[in-house]
Amino acid sequence: MIVMCIITMSDQYNPLVIRFLPSMHGYSYDNQLYHEKFPEEWATSHLPDTGPSKCDNCAFFGSFGGQFFAYCGNCAEFEYNFERGPGMYVDYTELLTGPNCQSIFETYMEGVALTEIGDMDMNTDEFNAKIPAMLERRRILQEKINMATYSMDELLVEAELIHADMEKNKK
Repeated sequence: MIVMCIITMSDQYNPLVIRFLPSMHGYSYDNQLYHEKFPEEWATSHLPDTGPSKCDNCAFFGSFGGQFFAYCGNCAEFEYNFERGPGMYVDYTELLTGPNCQSIFETYMEGVALTEIGDMDMNTDEFNAKIPAMLERRRILQEKINMATYSMDELLVEAELIHADMEKNKK
């Protein structure tokens, strides 16, 4: 894959930000790829132990196709008090329970579908094969979350039940 990039000097947030064009729709900062809609100000000012290079949950739950686009639920709630979104949980769902919580897909990621984030070639074939089922689990789980208040433990149990039900229905 050929990646074109432009190196820019940004006096507002950080002296050096590498912007990738056009296929990645994002930029690199501190050896991490970010979606173009993830605010540069946030990428250059993660609190200690948060963000994709310092928090494994952020790296796992908040990245897709090799690009970081959202904090994990723990960092969003306990470190940022939902000021940088509600955070991502299992199957890229959001718990919209915090004060003034809105989905990131209605705020800074508006107009972007999950599958438009990153580069699908960076995923394994096995992961890409699971994406349709994961998106369906996400849809079902997000509908249930929107109708009720879930704790993280309840959310994980609910996700496991949805996964088991989908596996049973495949047979």
